[in-house]
Amino acid sequence: MGVILHEAKREYERFFNKVLPEQLHNMDYDAKVEELNRRLDLYRKKHPGEKITQEIVEKIRTEVFFQ
Repeated sequence: MGVILHEAKREYERFFNKVLPEQLHNMDYDAKVEELNRRLDLYRKKHPGEKITQEIVEKIRTEVFFQ
């Protein structure tokens, strides 16, 4: 019984110290990716005939992720 309780405690601590912080980080990253996609769609609507280049994507990505 002691071994089972010890393993359960280890799994509980691993979950709260590793899994939950990773999930929060992933949620933040996912929100930024959604914002990036939203801004790219907005750019397409404002400039319908213009091709989206890598420079434009990098500019928008920098605005979303680093500001």
